[in-house]
Amino acid sequence: MSPNDVSTGGTAVASKQCTVNGTWWRENLTNQEWTDYTTCVHLQGFKTLYYVGVSCNIFSLALLLPACVVFVLYRQLRTQHRIQIHLNLFLSCVMTNVLMVLWEHLVYNDRIENPTESGPLLPVLIYAAIRAVRGDKGCWVQNAGSFEWLVYVPNLLCILVNVFFLLGILKILLTQLQSHPNEPSSYRRALKATFVLVPLFGLQLFLVVYRPITDSFWTQMYEIFAKVITNTQGAVVALLFCFFNGEVSERWNTD
Repeated sequence: MSPNDVSTGGTAVASKQCTVNGTWWRENLTNQEWTDYTTCVHLQGFKTLYYVGVSCNIFSLALLLPACVVFVLYRQLRTQHRIQIHLNLFLSCVMTNVLMVLWEHLVYNDRIENPTESGPLLPVLIYAAIRAVRGDKGCWVQNAGSFEWLVYVPNLLCILVNVFFLLGILKILLTQLQSHPNEPSSYRRALKATFVLVPLFGLQLFLVVYRPITDSFWTQMYEIFAKVITNTQGAVVALLFCFFNGEVSERWNTD
């Protein structure tokens, strides 16, 4: 078999293999024509993202699991309805982080080590239709330009809805504070409560909702930052609701 290069319209070159009978070589598992697009992307960058993602998830688990133990260990804490809600939140974060570690290792890393063209049928068809309408002759692993907003807009709408919810809660807090205007501690508690609600509503995702243009200077930095933001949510809630919780610290010091 001899490789045949296919220009991607840029500096990268994808390759296909032509068999002795004049047909393109097919991937064994899917029996589909196979094109090597690994030269279109920087695999080392994706490897770095894999390690960052796994590390952040393990860091979150390292904080979440002890936090769950603390809430279960102390009877005075686990009998409180508020603490039970926090514990359920921690458990959901634990399951999310475990699933993300499995995804990163079994799927993401496997795609890097063994790249193929297989994938979910519906997204592939939609993406192929968009590329066909555009008459795009470039490498299909590159940024889709303005069509990326098909993903950005729903994310932005969800964040905006959460912002309205947060503003409603703040309005209730401020109304309550008006009855105790001379207590500075009340304002500190309100500020702390507001800060605690940020990860619950996912407002930190607003920082990574827009993806920079591919191959720009900020692309790799964005990807790493996005990995850290999305995969350390469990660590953040564990710190805020357990390890930085005055009630937990008091119980800890008492025992």
